[in-house]
Amino acid sequence: MTEAAYMEQIVHLIAGAGVVLIIIVVIVVNGRVKVAKQQTLQKLLDKNQDLDVEMLVTLGLAKKDNPDRDFRRGILYLFIGIVMTPVLMVMGGIGWIFGSVPVTMGLIYLSFWRLKTKPRRY
Repeated sequence: MTEAAYMEQIVHLIAGAGVVLIIIVVIVVNGRVKVAKQQTLQKLLDKNQDLDVEMLVTLGLAKKDNPDRDFRRGILYLFIGIVMTPVLMVMGGIGWIFGSVPVTMGLIYLSFWRLKTKPRRY
């Protein structure tokens, strides 16, 4: 094996390990946030406090339907896919196709946003 091929394999392994590490960190952080919210809710219930919708929204346990959220997610996924595709193309192989997944998700979220904000005609 040549030195260039060896370095290429190392780069691919480091890139793959980085992606896996990012996914693990996101999953762990989201899990801890959910546990903290549930513990807060349990403490409120133990104190027999009244829970109204505003308090649940403040805690992040109830979400208001906000069409702007779809727009933000759509733009975010679209740009992640636009950046991810060339990066994966540089790595070689057909892995760049995975960049089309966030682009597609972004376009879907943008279409949902458009359908929610479009005035309805009956």
